[in-house]
Amino acid sequence: MKVRSMIIAAAVLALLTNACQRETTTGDDTVRPQPTKDDSAERTEAAQQRIAGAFYSSIVPKMKSCWVRVNGKGAVQFKYTYRKQGNDWVWQGVELDGTSLEKGQEAAALQCMQEAASGSTFPVTPEEVARNSNELVIYWGWPVPLPKDITQLARMATSHTEESCLKLCKDCVPNNERVSECVSSCKGFIGCVQDGTGTGCKMSGAECLSGRSGPAMGGVIAREKSTCQ
Repeated sequence: MKVRSMIIAAAVLALLTNACQRETTTGDDTVRPQPTKDDSAERTEAAQQRIAGAFYSSIVPKMKSCWVRVNGKGAVQFKYTYRKQGNDWVWQGVELDGTSLEKGQEAAALQCMQEAASGSTFPVTPEEVARNSNELVIYWGWPVPLPKDITQLARMATSHTEESCLKLCKDCVPNNERVSECVSSCKGFIGCVQDGTGTGCKMSGAECLSGRSGPAMGGVIAREKSTCQ
């Protein structure tokens, strides 16, 4: 009986581990950074503006009517999950990731976003096709209240004096000694482990991106606790 209990416990642990650490389906998921040209900032901003535009078209029209139920002034951040179906990313679900608002606004914000984001889609890029990406996780913030000029949400306003995201993704970059290392980033993957050679990293899990719609609202976002991150 004791042996059987140990086997069952091991199986449950394996299932929980796989749920939090889903490996990419590509045959070789090693990322080898190229230190000769650092255009990561430009590529990250382009990716963020792409999501801001996609969300403006697919989420904001349904969001405007219910977001007024969220009181206070600050920001709310969500975790969106999308799966590739054909040539599109298709919405799978959304979770509240954190907020700078006073307690008590979480339920109204999440209900509104679930209604607004349900069924949303946007095209897969050629680069994502080449990487054989199947899942995309997006950490995205929204201002409370929405700006009077709603078109501000079509872009992510940034400046050189502020962070463009909370850097919840992992990327592989060369350090000052040209040795690759895993770092927190606005864009990358959910998981990253240095491959031991100093020339690359093993990336795992879904592709990842973080940012926000519109201008920064200030305040510190208190994140919800997660068992997988």
